[in-house]
Amino acid sequence: MMKITQEQVRQFDEDGYLFLRALLDDDEVDLLQRITEQSEQVANDAYTDRDAEGGFSRIWLTEELGDDVFSTCAKCERIVDPMQQLLRDEVYQFHHKMKIHH
Repeated sequence: MMKITQEQVRQFDEDGYLFLRALLDDDEVDLLQRITEQSEQVANDAYTDRDAEGGFSRIWLTEELGDDVFSTCAKCERIVDPMQQLLRDEVYQFHHKMKIHH
């Protein structure tokens, strides 16, 4: 279980966000990138949106938790546990979103 520090909680409370470095290792990120690039589900359901820099990004959004790698990430203790610490309550998955930069 990943534990965040009291300093990180304070930073989240102050800034409204917290960036956790190395939440996923390089091999995990590479695997997710390869799976994303090969996923028919993402290719079929993603839509294009203009990003803050004026370019375009692909957005994939789903409300389903399945047996796929994306749902596994959304349920991963390394993600869920820190969120529960920061929010000081249980978290529930209503949807998960991926922003795909090219």
